[in-house]
Amino acid sequence: VLLSSQACMFKGTWEFDGDDPPVSPVKASNAGVYLVRRQRADESPNYFWTADFKTFNRITDIHPERACNWLTTELVTWRLPDGNTCQGILYKPEDFDPGKKYPLIFHYYENVSEGLHEFIRPQMTRGPLNIPYYVSNGYLVFTPDMHYRIGHPGQSVVNTIVSAAECLSRRPYVDARHMGIQGHSRGGWETNYILTHTHLFAAAMSSSGFCDYVALYNGARLLRSGISRQTTYEKVYQRIGTTLWDRPDLYIENSPIFQAAKVTTPVLMMANKVDNDVPFEEGVQLFTALRRLGKRAWMLQYDGQSHLVTSERAMTDLETRMKQFFDVYLKDSACPRWMLYGIPAKDKGVEDGLQLVYEKDARTGRWVKPAEGGLLTEEEKKRAESLEHRRATTVTIQ
Repeated sequence: VLLSSQACMFKGTWEFDGDDPPVSPVKASNAGVYLVRRQRADESPNYFWTADFKTFNRITDIHPERACNWLTTELVTWRLPDGNTCQGILYKPEDFDPGKKYPLIFHYYENVSEGLHEFIRPQMTRGPLNIPYYVSNGYLVFTPDMHYRIGHPGQSVVNTIVSAAECLSRRPYVDARHMGIQGHSRGGWETNYILTHTHLFAAAMSSSGFCDYVALYNGARLLRSGISRQTTYEKVYQRIGTTLWDRPDLYIENSPIFQAAKVTTPVLMMANKVDNDVPFEEGVQLFTALRRLGKRAWMLQYDGQSHLVTSERAMTDLETRMKQFFDVYLKDSACPRWMLYGIPAKDKGVEDGLQLVYEKDARTGRWVKPAEGGLLTEEEKKRAESLEHRRATTVTIQ
């Protein structure tokens, strides 16, 4: 994982098979002392021994984060539209300058504020946002807690993210014109829902997210456990609180696909054919809907990858394209070829389209990024527009 530094590029060395080592204190077998691991958001984990949990004696002194532009954290509290308070973590670069303007990305999944002092191990993205990478490269990242109202989880998400954005945008160092959103899995659905209910954000990335509660309710996790999704939608993550037959209106209300025509924010999506949690068709549905409507949308699909991408090649590609996408819309950077022209299926794996494209401005003579063309050709735009305004046709069958 590459993190920027004034003098070098630091390659992270946090590599473990599986999860990090356990953090619970371990008592010595023949002495009254304990081995403990301590960390802070701005200080990598190290080991200490202690006899009283008041005085800690250092055993290791490893600090790879000092070689790069690391991060700091701030606990932010703000008020929701219903009057309740909410909290979240604001990540700032170590070289933060309050006199500058920074683009801001919101990243979310359930409640996260208890991780205020957690050291985030940098690693290539598998779907969720790589927070240290973005903060090290000049972004602010905000991770809010999510509090859901049963039956209306989607509106709860919008209330949380929009109120947080309004609160943070009042800070002089936040560039309110360049705010983005990113979520994976349930966070991907939250991204899809936010897209269809506000025009506040300049860019969005939805990773392995679903869009149609109605279609999924009676399905099963066929590539995973085979368990029905009904309980999940009624009582667990989706929090509808009732069945599809008792309250179909709630399932429609919380399905972004029904509001796709309202999207104005450019969106990058990832959906994989062998996703063992969210069916590939969920991503295809939303993407083809947005294309039909003439919206700015791109979709990535990685062969052989599931709900999370795990191969080094796929992780590197996803990290690169996500960063290029946000840089275009949140930093006004040059546009890569894949965003301007797409990549034909026959060229997948051959042409990556990652090269940044510039063209000469006829008026100033300067090299600038080309005007955005989206994914639709002029002919496709005309066809989509004609479909929006066509007259209704009545067919009588005798």
